[in-house]
Amino acid sequence: MSYEVKKKRGRGPMVITEANAISTGRYLNRIEFRKSEKAKYLILEVVDTEGGVARKTFFEPVMSKEGQGYVDTPERLEKEVTKFVGVIESLTKALLPDTYSTGKIESFEDFCTKVQNDISSDMFEKELRIKCVYDKNGNPTLPSFGTVFEDPTKVPEDKTRMKIFERDRLVKVEMDDDNPITAIDKSDLPFDLDIPKVITAQDLIDGTV
Repeated sequence: MSYEVKKKRGRGPMVITEANAISTGRYLNRIEFRKSEKAKYLILEVVDTEGGVARKTFFEPVMSKEGQGYVDTPERLEKEVTKFVGVIESLTKALLPDTYSTGKIESFEDFCTKVQNDISSDMFEKELRIKCVYDKNGNPTLPSFGTVFEDPTKVPEDKTRMKIFERDRLVKVEMDDDNPITAIDKSDLPFDLDIPKVITAQDLIDGTV
């Protein structure tokens, strides 16, 4: 048995440009499944060699209830599940052996917790190629679909499956000082979460949410 206080890896929001949106020198910094009475979600956080942090929250795709949900048809539900699985598949391919498989899992929670448990903390030291973009509020984040993670020792740069799409935000949105940049505003969500009304960029860095 041992005790350890680990050094803080993230120092501030990641700076993303057109030149480094797809880049090596980035590492998985956090994978955490969470749930409240209203939602289940997986947090993925990455950090670069400069200490810059980017973070994405993937919510469980669910059918809407009386217009309050964010997936309104079975076809859309299947599409959202496929997008999420694709991102996680790129993560496991980058970090875990080629023979790794979760098997068929029906539950979002069981799927997320299995992947979280299978990725050990020592894998956080493995350098990856990771695609990062900005969200609509100017916060560094991860794409919600496609290949997001690659092992550069297995996939050379000229063979990467990552692409920059026209809709990808690669320039930070400048906002007034009176309007703090937010990553998640509860008023934008179709359900209530046990989180503060506004999560600031500093909250993401400190890991207080």
